[in-house]
Order: sequence, then C-alpha cells, then structure tokens
Amino acid sequence: MLLFPAILFPSLYVSLALFGVFEQSADPWRLILLLISTIGFGWFFYKNLSKFSWPTSGETKQRVEADAPLPAGTITALDDHPVIADSSIGQALWLAHQKKMQAIIARIKIKRPHSVLARNDVLALRVLAVLSLFAGFIIAGSSWSQRIETAFYPGYLFTNSSDATLEAWINAPEYAVLPPLFLSTETQNNISVLAGSEFVIRVTGVRRAPFISVNGKNKSKQKLTELSDKVFEGRIIIETPVKLSITGSAKASWDIGQKIDTLPVIEFSEQPEATILDELGFAIAASDDFGIEQVWLLIGTGVPGDFTKTDRIKLTLPTTKQIDQKIELDLTQHLLAGLPVTLHLEAIDGAGQTGQSQPAQLILPEKLFIQPLAKAIAEQRLLIMRSPEQYSNPPPNKQPTVLLGNDRLFTEQPLFRLSQAPVKIQRATALMRSIMRAPEIGIKDPYVWLGLSYVQQKLQTAKVRNDLNDLNLQMWQISLRAEGGELETAAAAMRLAEKALQNGLLLGAAPSELQRLSQKYEMAVKRYLQALAKQALQQQGENGGAGGNAMTGDELQEMLKALQELTEIGATNDARALLKALAELLQNLKMQMANGGQGDGSQNDIVSEAMRKALEELGEMLGQQREILDQAQQQNNAAENGETGKQSDQGNQSDMAEQQGSLQDSLNELAGSDTLQASNARSALKEAESAMGEAGAALQQGDNEQALSAGQEALGQLREGAQTLAGEMLDRREGNRRSANRDPFGRQSSSGSQSADGTLVPDTIDPQQARKILQELRKRAAEQQRPKQELEYLDRLLERF
Repeated sequence: MLLFPAILFPSLYVSLALFGVFEQSADPWRLILLLISTIGFGWFFYKNLSKFSWPTSGETKQRVEADAPLPAGTITALDDHPVIADSSIGQALWLAHQKKMQAIIARIKIKRPHSVLARNDVLALRVLAVLSLFAGFIIAGSSWSQRIETAFYPGYLFTNSSDATLEAWINAPEYAVLPPLFLSTETQNNISVLAGSEFVIRVTGVRRAPFISVNGKNKSKQKLTELSDKVFEGRIIIETPVKLSITGSAKASWDIGQKIDTLPVIEFSEQPEATILDELGFAIAASDDFGIEQVWLLIGTGVPGDFTKTDRIKLTLPTTKQIDQKIELDLTQHLLAGLPVTLHLEAIDGAGQTGQSQPAQLILPEKLFIQPLAKAIAEQRLLIMRSPEQYSNPPPNKQPTVLLGNDRLFTEQPLFRLSQAPVKIQRATALMRSIMRAPEIGIKDPYVWLGLSYVQQKLQTAKVRNDLNDLNLQMWQISLRAEGGELETAAAAMRLAEKALQNGLLLGAAPSELQRLSQKYEMAVKRYLQALAKQALQQQGENGGAGGNAMTGDELQEMLKALQELTEIGATNDARALLKALAELLQNLKMQMANGGQGDGSQNDIVSEAMRKALEELGEMLGQQREILDQAQQQNNAAENGETGKQSDQGNQSDMAEQQGSLQDSLNELAGSDTLQASNARSALKEAESAMGEAGAALQQGDNEQALSAGQEALGQLREGAQTLAGEMLDRREGNRRSANRDPFGRQSSSGSQSADGTLVPDTIDPQQARKILQELRKRAAEQQRPKQELEYLDRLLERF
C-alpha cells in the first residue's frame, strides 16, 4: 500500500524506454515524462507514507486467527498467565487449556497472502505495469541496458533526425591495394572483405556517443570515440564473418562475410644453373591474387654429412601480382659453394601466406682461384667455417694467481687455448703460421700479409667458435686480394655497387636515392678502370704491349653520364638496359685484359687513352710554366732597369708564387695517378715538382733570379717526363700495330699503300726515328733564347704527341 500507485509511474517510464521511444523522440519529451514520473512517484509515495504504520503484535495475531479461522484468543492464550495459580487443580486446568490451544494451532492451515491492492487497484494497473516491463525487455533484447541508460542520461539528447549523419566504410588491408568499400545505412547482406580489413563508422550531428557491437554481444559493445563536438568515430578489425550493429543515438547494421585470399604460387620457369661468371642463374614465375610481398631462395645441403647447413636468401623483387624475372646471384662466397644443394623458392603474400616451388638440385657455383696463395686461403676458410666440432672445455687452471699490487697479471696462453680447438682449426692455424714465417716467398702484397696476420692472431686467441664468425668475410676478401690484387677487390666493389643500383631501379626507388646509387656506381667503375689500367701498365713489358678496346674513356664517361641522367628523369627501364650493357662491356674489357690484351688493334685502348690524357695535362702544365717564367723574366728586367719598389710588382710576385704552388699541386696529383705508376717518366716529374717548389719559394721571397733558374729546371724536367711518356705510348701503339699486322700463321703481313707512281708508302712510323724527332723538338723548345713565335710553334707540335 506504501508504493501503490507511486510505483506505476517509474514502471511506465522504464517500459517506454525499453520500447525505444526515447531513442526516437529524444528530448524534450523524455525530460517531460521523466519529470512527470518523478513527481507522480514522489506525490503518491509521500501521501501513502503519512498513512502507513507498521502492524502491532496483537494485530498480527488477530490477522492469523482470522485467516485460520480460529476462535478469538487462541494464539494469545499461549502467552496468557493464570490469575490464581496457587492450587494444584487450577494449575493442571491451565496446562490442559494451553495444550488444547497448541493442538488447535498445530492443525491450522495458513492461507496464501492476499494483497490489499485489489480493493484500491480496481483497474488492475499493477498487472499492466508488469506486463509492459516484461514485453519491453523482450523487445529491447541485448540493447535493454543501453536503452535504460539512455532514459536516465543526465544530458540533453538529440533525436535521430536528418541532422544526424552516419558514414561507414571498410578499408582493405594495405597489401591488397584496394579502394575503400563504402556502406549504406540500410542493412546489407552481400558484403565480403578480406581478413584484417578495418571497419570504420563515423557519426555526426548527435550529442551522445552511439555504440557499436559485434554479433549483438554486450561484451563486445564499445562506445564510439569523440573526435570533436558532435562527431564520433569507431574502428573494428574484421578477422571473421561478423554482424556489426550501431545502436544508441544512431542505428544501422551490416552482415559482413569473408573473402578468400588464395595462396601464392611460385616455380622455377628456368632451372638453376651456373653462368659464365660463376653466378647462380635462374628464372622465377610467380602469381598471387593480391600481390607477392617477398620471395626467398631456400638453400640446403643435398648430401648429408658432417657439415649440414640451410640458408634463406631474400630476393629483391617488386611487389606485384605476376612475377616473371630472371635472377643472377653471386653465391661464390657462400659456405655451400661447390657442394650439391637443394633449392626451393618461397613466396609470401601480404597476408603472410606462403607457397613453395618444387625442389631443384645442382652443385652451387664456386669461384675458381688460380693463384696458389689465394687457393690455399680459400680452402682454409672453408675448412674453418665448415668444421662442425666445438671447442673442448679447458681444464681448471690450478696455477696460483700472480698479482702485482692489486692488479692481476696477464697469464693467458694462446697455445694452450689453441690445443682446445677442433683439429681442423689447429691445422689451419699451423698452415698460417708456416706461411707467415717466410712471407717473402709467396706474399708480395702487404695488405694480404696484414690480413693473414689478423687471421692467425684470431685463430690463436679464439675460445669458442663464435669468435671465428667474422673470419668468413675477412678470409674471403684476403683470398680475392691474393688472387687479383687491387683489380679483384675493385671488381668486387663494382659488382656490389652495380647490384645496389639494379635493385634500386627494379624497386622504383626515389630519384634522390637513385642519384646517390648511380654516383656510387660511377666511383666504383672509375676505381675499377684505374686498377685495370694499372695492371695493364704492369703487364706491358710481359705481354709486349696490350691491345685496344673499341670503348674509349670518353665513351665510357658518356655512358655513365647518360646512366645518371636516366636515373634522374625516372626512365628506369632504359637505365636498367644501359646498366646491363655497361656491365657487359666492362666484363668484356676485363676478359680481354686477362687474355693478354689482344684486341682489335685499335690505338684507342684504355691504357693509351689514359696516357694520352696525361700527355695533354703535361702540355698544359708546360704552357703554364712558360707563362710564369715570362712574367718572372719581365719582373727581373724591370728590376735591372731600376723600376722596383712598386706595390703592383709585389702583388704580381705574390700571384706568380700562388700560380707556381697550384701548378706544383697539379703535377703532384698527376705523378701519383695510377696511369704513371709503372712509367719511367715519374722520376723526371718528381724532379720537376721539386724545382717548382723552389721556384715558388723564391717568388714568395722576391728572388727573381733564383725563381728563373728553378723554373727553367722545372720546365726542362717537365719536357723530359713528357718525352719519356710519349715514347712509351708510341712503343705501345707500335706493338699493337705489329700484333694486328700479322697473318693467322704469325707472319708479318705487308703494310702500306701504293702511291700514284707505284711507290710503296709505309703507313707505320719507325719508333726510333720518331723518338729522335721528338727529342729534337723538345730540345729546341727548352731553349728560351729562340724567338717567341718559334717556341709557340714547337709547343703546338709537342701538344699533338
């Protein structure tokens, strides 16, 4: 009676909330009904509270006696006491009366409780309230808690009107490269996406954040994040087929299925084989519905034995759906080189799914070393790195610790540690020790000797196998140096730079990165050509002069420049083709040099070209030195005529000293170049450099006579060096002509041409006669007392040589 009819007001309000009325109408109707419900509940509760009192004990007993039904006073008789209890008869009668009342009470049947609301609730509104609550929970389903929370939300609610905007879309995984899939607010059932896709919902125009749930589960329900005022967003990663629902201030739902991502397929379109350059060559054919992210080459030993190894090599390929590519890998450094191996290709797509090819078996190509020292180092490298045995545990050191003050003395014993090494490592160490005892026998390169010293020390001081891991690369580089000297290491660096540029062009790197790689490749090519020219000059006497190559230094520079321009403008296909052609030309040049330099007899071979450029630079230096001498002579003549003391003369002397120093630096750089390393002209050029230094110091001090004397000495030494270098170049070209003018049987073929009167005109010049003429020209050009026009004419003649 206390809560009725007050309880009807909140019951009706909650029922309306469960039916979703407030989500549709929102405020101010929600606030009005909430106010009415609160006022109604408070008024009737306060009114009933003033009439309400808790029942007394007597009223409770009367209610039970009335419901039994029992005679009046039956229950109260149990608590009564006799007025006169002195006589025994009276006491016995009282006990008998109580037993009778207890027996009557024990047989009573309590009636069901009956509400007093029936006489007040004539219209049975209480039943309607319960039924509406029950129906509301059924209709609300899993959203009952959210709807009740919405009904009692303290803020102001906006209705789901035209001002509210709902946008939903699905972002495919990044690897799929698919556009976003936009969804409408109506229920859609034919939606399929890839696993890992991201569902994005954005609601604008509502004050309260909506909720998003997965498969209608309350546990997965999450509130959208507020981005700004009246803008909310939610994101969910879809891994399996789901049903997504938006509830609250916005409503929508979608059934999203899953799209199948097939496994990638890959195979060898051309079986692996060794190329002419000892590289592993093969072709790949692969496909995937959304693109292949990575391709790996799996290498395993084909024959079981003491040494077993597996390796994974990542292949540089662009991310694409179809791959049809030829690959060439230099695996001569690999520890499995020269052994039977089994190869597999493995493709991995963006979802992480893998596919493998059928196996291919072959002997992994290895580098063939010719030099005995290089071959021995390479064999010991494989012996050390392929050894499966581990170091044995050394016995405990029983020797007492020797201390010097508080410091412990170094008591390490390398030989003792070496005794704990595997047998193969001990054998390799003994071989290194024997080589290092007599380096003058087989080690001519100081870099090789220093490298072997490091290897020997590492073998002696290693305690476990992991200490020898860096010897794999170190010993490989030493063996390359021992095999081909500076040329071999320069060729290896050039191949690495070429491979890096190829990968950059294949993957579509940024223009700045391609420019950096092309510059690095150009530097590697120049270093390689310098090493090649140096080796050719060193072998000139042994081979009787090296042959030519149709590619001159200028043409090579033009190709490198064109390669850099193609990379800058983004013409990757043309750049890749030019890079491949350039690599083939350089390889042919190396093979020609390895065959003794027998080319096509052209005079424009790379060594002759370098010597010609050196002669041109010497000719320019001769002209600069002559100008300095002319200026010094003018200063000296002015001093003899008494025209000294002018500030301009002092400035001219300072300028001449600076010019002389700059010319000395240029000569020093030219004399130290690889082109003149094996030339006999270096000694004369060094003397000319020293004389230039004396002339520069004299000019700085104002001593014109000493400057003239030293400058004339420098000029004479320059001419002598140029004469020596020109003679060597003539001898080289003459040797090429002689080798080119022989028939297939090695006999000298007839040369020359017939003149109009039948006289045989030789088309070759006698090198001795040419040398005499060149010496006479240089001798006359060094005589400063000759007329100026004659000296200029002689200089022009010498520039042609």
